[in-house]
Amino acid sequence: MFAMFNQRIFMINFKSFCNRYVRFRHRFTLTSMFPPISIDSGENQSKCGAADEGKTTRRSSAYVERMQQQKLIMGLSSGTFSLLPSITRALEKLYRIIDFEMQSIGAQKITMPCLAPQHLWNTSGRWEKMGSELFTFQDRNKAFHCLAPTHEEAVTSIVASESPISYRRLPIRLYQIGRKFRDEARPKHGLLRCREFEMKDLYTFDPDPEAAEGSFQDVCSAYSRIFSKLVLPFVEVDASTGLMGGKKSREFHLLSSIGEDTLFVCDKCGCGVNQELLSEQNENRRNCTETGCTGSMKQHSGIEVAHAFILGTTYTVPFKAMYVDNQRRKHHLQMGCFGIGITRLLSASVEVLSTGGHIRWPRILAPHQLCIIPQKEGFRSDVTKELADLLYDRLNALPNLRGEVVIDDRLHLSIGQRLQLDTASGFPYVVALGKQSLSEVPVYEFHDVYNSTKQFYSVDQLVDILQSVETVVV
Repeated sequence: MFAMFNQRIFMINFKSFCNRYVRFRHRFTLTSMFPPISIDSGENQSKCGAADEGKTTRRSSAYVERMQQQKLIMGLSSGTFSLLPSITRALEKLYRIIDFEMQSIGAQKITMPCLAPQHLWNTSGRWEKMGSELFTFQDRNKAFHCLAPTHEEAVTSIVASESPISYRRLPIRLYQIGRKFRDEARPKHGLLRCREFEMKDLYTFDPDPEAAEGSFQDVCSAYSRIFSKLVLPFVEVDASTGLMGGKKSREFHLLSSIGEDTLFVCDKCGCGVNQELLSEQNENRRNCTETGCTGSMKQHSGIEVAHAFILGTTYTVPFKAMYVDNQRRKHHLQMGCFGIGITRLLSASVEVLSTGGHIRWPRILAPHQLCIIPQKEGFRSDVTKELADLLYDRLNALPNLRGEVVIDDRLHLSIGQRLQLDTASGFPYVVALGKQSLSEVPVYEFHDVYNSTKQFYSVDQLVDILQSVETVVV
């Protein structure tokens, strides 16, 4: 009786705190999210996860199907997908990280049309070179256009319209985040190879090759910081310039058995090369060519998630994009282009981090950081439901967790069943309100899912721990 009285006092004080400092119009619950999370007991998903793990091969991805089961993506047609609320939230976080790193190197954000007129692509000579991968159509005025897979022509025409540009205004670094289109012959692996995708593309304009190399290194360093912040196992490799043209190319890959690129990476210094470039150069590289390194080149499969090119004057000459030096002499600008396949990066991250049928995000990109599980319907579930609401309000008041907390309100399922489902869904943290939450001073079962640990904490201890979790505000 005394314990129940003390608990009542605790709840009154806790509720008073939340009412005084926190007022929310809506609490996020799993059943209120669209589309509703599956209410299966977890048995089917567990069996599916085990089956997926056994069937995964170099040519198939178990986690594409899992992302569809979790209602993260929904196929609309071959190679096109609707991105549903949870994965869209993860993408928004990735945009913020990319924006920060791009702007840290002086890049300015712009937006260019998805529709590109034929005359621009004729100027560069790529209208014919791109072949059937280019989506083309004719408008009512009989003019041809394409759905742009990339924007070198468009951005160079913008810079050329300001030519000749004073050397004092260089370098110019312009980037955008938007939709790209490619008529893939065989779309597969969900967002890894599709016909419509999100991409960050950056274009740099410098006065000379040395400055262009400096821009190249700046952007590659920014890319490395992005992948390091996501805690991803990435490698950088020298690569072919392909249809893009230019003088130098570097790719960023996540190593995975389903990767379609064959890479050779030094087992000591980590430098690497794409097999495609070796074939072009008629090389069969067994040992590392870096000065002073005695390592061997090991073969891996990789998923390309980013690419960097030094283009030289490949596009600035035909578009007449020029600058004026301090002697009033005109020169063609030196150009670079740099892309990150954003939807591909997110999907590839899930692919390489997930295990055993459980989805794992880069922790900072998880759609929601924490899930609260109250008691199942029955013994004092009304009390734990109220405790869950109060805990939600307290945690959601933390600046880093605003909008990051959800309640698993599938109360017809046991705590264990929901814990299994929520762990498989990719929440980095789960708080369960078991019997100890009904004690005189409530104690909560805290699961650090990605580290597979469980501890018991008071609400104040939970706040102390969770207020240091790094998140991205969206």
